[in-house]
Amino acid sequence: MAQTQTGSLNPSAADTAPAPDAPAISMPVFLQERPPQSERVQIKEGNGIWEVRIDGTFRGDYVQKSHALEAAALLKRSL
Repeated sequence: MAQTQTGSLNPSAADTAPAPDAPAISMPVFLQERPPQSERVQIKEGNGIWEVRIDGTFRGDYVQKSHALEAAALLKRSL
């Protein structure tokens, strides 16, 4: 005689929840959400000087806005 299985094909949340003493698993860095490139590169003007930053890290000062925009475009491509 063949045995039959009883139960649902869709486990409940209680069936799939991790054990309370299970170690926390963090997501690998390459899978974590990152802001879009447009938000990572910032350009600010102050006293006629254009400053370019990536993720808050200083990358350069420029006297002309066009030069700052070119630098920012190149930096976005490198991300």
